[in-house]
Amino acid sequence: MSDEPDHSGRRVTHDTRRFEAMFDRAGFGIAIIDLDGRFVDANPAYVGLTGYSLDELREMNYLALTHPDDRDLNRSGLAALLRGEIESFDLEKRYITSDGRTVWIRGKVTRIGGDDEPVHVVGTFEDNTAAKAAEREVVRLSNEVERTTDQLRLTFESMSDAVYVVDHAWRFTYLNSHAERLLRRGADDLRGKEIWSEFPDAIDTPLHATYHRAVEAGTSQELDEFHFAPLESWFRVAAFPSDQGLTVYFDDITDEREARLAISRQAALLDEATDAIIVRRRDHIITYWNRSAERLYGWPASEAVGCDIRTLLHDNVARFDEANAELLARGSWTGEFVLRSRTGDRIIVAARWTLIRDHDTDHDVVLAVNTDVTDQRRTELQLVRAQRLESIGTLAGGVAHDLNNTLAPILLASEMLHEEEDDADRGELISMILNSARRGADLVSQLLSFARGVDGDREPVDVAELLHAVYSIVRETFPKDIVVRTEVQAGLESVTGDRTQLQQVLLNLAVNARDAMPDGGTITLSASTVELDGQYLVAADGASPGRYVLIEVEDDGHGMAADVLDRVFEPFFTTKQPGSGTGLGLSMSAGIVQSHGGFLRAYSEIGSGSRFRVYLPSASHPAAPSDPSPSVAAPLRGTGETVLVVDDEDAIRSTTRRTLEHAGYLVVEAANGAAAVAAFARFQEQIDVVLIDMMMPVMDGPSAIHALRSLDPHARIVAASGLHGNGKTTRAANAGVRHFLPKPYTSAGLLQAIAEALAD
Repeated sequence: MSDEPDHSGRRVTHDTRRFEAMFDRAGFGIAIIDLDGRFVDANPAYVGLTGYSLDELREMNYLALTHPDDRDLNRSGLAALLRGEIESFDLEKRYITSDGRTVWIRGKVTRIGGDDEPVHVVGTFEDNTAAKAAEREVVRLSNEVERTTDQLRLTFESMSDAVYVVDHAWRFTYLNSHAERLLRRGADDLRGKEIWSEFPDAIDTPLHATYHRAVEAGTSQELDEFHFAPLESWFRVAAFPSDQGLTVYFDDITDEREARLAISRQAALLDEATDAIIVRRRDHIITYWNRSAERLYGWPASEAVGCDIRTLLHDNVARFDEANAELLARGSWTGEFVLRSRTGDRIIVAARWTLIRDHDTDHDVVLAVNTDVTDQRRTELQLVRAQRLESIGTLAGGVAHDLNNTLAPILLASEMLHEEEDDADRGELISMILNSARRGADLVSQLLSFARGVDGDREPVDVAELLHAVYSIVRETFPKDIVVRTEVQAGLESVTGDRTQLQQVLLNLAVNARDAMPDGGTITLSASTVELDGQYLVAADGASPGRYVLIEVEDDGHGMAADVLDRVFEPFFTTKQPGSGTGLGLSMSAGIVQSHGGFLRAYSEIGSGSRFRVYLPSASHPAAPSDPSPSVAAPLRGTGETVLVVDDEDAIRSTTRRTLEHAGYLVVEAANGAAAVAAFARFQEQIDVVLIDMMMPVMDGPSAIHALRSLDPHARIVAASGLHGNGKTTRAANAGVRHFLPKPYTSAGLLQAIAEALAD
């Protein structure tokens, strides 16, 4: 008889405790049911699965949990089990939880007990809702659960992790089938053998240190990644110390790690993408921010990740919320946002949002791909504005034609009346009419120059007189709290250009100066002659060294920031409120100055006012004093030559006839091109020159000129038009016409053109 104490009872108690611990800690549901279908016991996982407390379950029949459509599955399987026809059966059915939800569960039901023990049914269950939706295959549970040890083995075998247990001497005491597969050794082969002798390559590795640390500290230890070269695999390991030794849960993460590395490589590629790619949680917290997002918005990923995307980028939070609601409803959203960068700039992005759902964790995320379309939208806006401006130009052309036809007889008639009037008071009134008509003609010319880019007449311009004229306009029209000063260098040289266009440039600059001083201030208009060398002109496109007339418009307003100053000459760029400016003034002014061979520069600082400098090539001689009073040049006179006047406007034909007859010419009239051809064919021998309008009904000017040239290739022709540089004048020039008379014309201009044509 052995003196050794009998430990069998202690082992049973120990195994029971260990089973109870595993029963409670199992990650899947375990329930025990009696022959009447009532719950005897259930572990916490099963309680969490159903939503009912253990006490509530003990008062229920298992069929109460089962979906009505699935109850027959239970009855037939359970009956066969209790009759001994089967030892266990797998099931897949729906539960109705305590809160009314329907969940799919998968499990195994086994009969235990018999002989001298009560017969019960034990079932192991897991939530199969996500797996059911994805048609994933779950791990089947073991077929036999009869005794306590078998139940323990069932628990381990049903786990997704591989499990083995070693005692304090580091000998294997248990391995589940998953551990056998991963270690590529059978349980019978390893049981009772020391782990370090069977796997010596694990000595002095992080795994070895982790196991010893767990045993020595008496606390669980985890190893996120461990590479075991002999098995050519990566493992995730968790070690749990106990009185009996060490229980190890591990899993092969080789494929998972490779997938993670692939994702990291893909993330690196995402960093090279030109689009800003952002990932955020459903609560709008940013979790990923690629390098393009850093470049576009200005925040590094270290600062952006963890921030609420609404407060970081969005000024219009209400629009964000609307888009987000649509995203949650449909799973995707596309549209545009105006977002805020770190520097405060506004960025227009084309956004594409996708909701990525995680059914396992319910941690949904939103993938946002934002493309910067700021320049594209600005270009489109400029195109729309340019098209609108082109339409305005077309409209302006038609208006200019009608205005020129209206002004032409007024100019001619008032000049004739002014020349014949002896009464001083009446003469003053006629001069007023004449000057008003001339200003109207200048306005029409200016309108065409602005809307269609028509070049005006270039002639010597007295800059001092031009500056004085601008000063007079500004002083009379600007608020009284704005002081205007002029500083003009003595002996200032003249420039060659269009006076009306240059006056428009200076008025644009003066108006901008006024707008920069809402509370009043001082505007200084100055002009001087300067000599510029090549070094100064490096930044001035197309400018050559030499003498320039410098015109400066300076204010002491609020000034401009550097970023605004850099864009001040861009078309359509403006800092004014909508409706207060088009952003064309400075760009048009720069274009006019450049067309005169000069250039325009701007200087400004916040709080120090602004100064615009207009550089125009000098005409290299002092300007001749100008006579401020309008005068009518002495007209050239004819000697009985016959002029065929062709115009569809009766008033123009009448005043033109009177002017020509008064100057000694004979006149034949025609109201359109067809009538002109007929009159020319009839009086060809008498007609010395033809004055013909370009825009007429029945037969326009170019068509009539072609017909006249067919009758007489050497016919002298003067083409008149209120639209300079249009297609009709080009056609007339191609037909050999060398003399053009812009409308509205003065008597001097008319007579000069006729005289030049007759001189050919």
